[in-house]
Amino acid sequence: MRTPLSICLLAASALLMSGCVAAALPVLAAGGLAAGRGDRAAPEVSVAAAQQVAPDLAPAADAPATVAPAAIASGLPPHSLAGGVHAQVIDPARFDPVQLRIVAYDQFATYVAAQGALPESSDERRSALLVSPGTLRPATKACTALPAAVLIDLDPGESLLDPSGALRGDPLLAGTLASLRAQGIAVAWTTANTADQAGAVRKALIAAGLDPAGRDELVLLRYPQERKQTRLADFAAEFCVVALAGDERADFDELFQYLKNPAAAAPLEALIGKGWFLIPQPLTSPSPS
Repeated sequence: MRTPLSICLLAASALLMSGCVAAALPVLAAGGLAAGRGDRAAPEVSVAAAQQVAPDLAPAADAPATVAPAAIASGLPPHSLAGGVHAQVIDPARFDPVQLRIVAYDQFATYVAAQGALPESSDERRSALLVSPGTLRPATKACTALPAAVLIDLDPGESLLDPSGALRGDPLLAGTLASLRAQGIAVAWTTANTADQAGAVRKALIAAGLDPAGRDELVLLRYPQERKQTRLADFAAEFCVVALAGDERADFDELFQYLKNPAAAAPLEALIGKGWFLIPQPLTSPSPS
């Protein structure tokens, strides 16, 4: 039996527009997130964690890892793992990209819905934020007594979103988010743009169909040198951020920007699909005709 979300996603793929109904959420104070890289200090990473992968989390030496559907759908390069193990490369040309995105967003929404359905007092309710990033362990914080939310990064890779350009949104993502809003999950967007660009970012999201009601949370920088990680922590003080979504791993934690050896972060791959979700860029420029 197909879930309502799956039906919504299939309808969106066929009609190129969301058929789900979004539930209006109260407007909450917008914050700022994401970092200016100029003057921030690198996070501390323990030497032991950087030199070895925890045995209980390391992949088998002769077993290739599977690329998550979202990673395939986004066209992201496979992430190298420790011990010479590399993610299995799957040729996207052999698959329907719409079907890949359906799988990716369904995985995202299924996880978020399950977390959001847990009582706010439940110890099983987990934040997508790391307890101690410097240890490179995939332990996330518990979050109780806070409303559930997802936070989606709008910046393309290491670049900055230009909200003034002609942008389009993915109808499949729009349908997914409409379903989550209807379940009482708050949706928030972050970019390294400063708060004076809030109006332009809001306009872009509305025009692209990703925030039709114009009531999602906007998490923007308060000043140019502010760090996304700082603002993420501020946002997490008001919401239980059950999922982070972006087009690169640095959207989940800034530690990925400082790793000299990316393989040292292999244990954190356990969070991909379980709180961290690699998705295609939410806002893109239309292809030239």
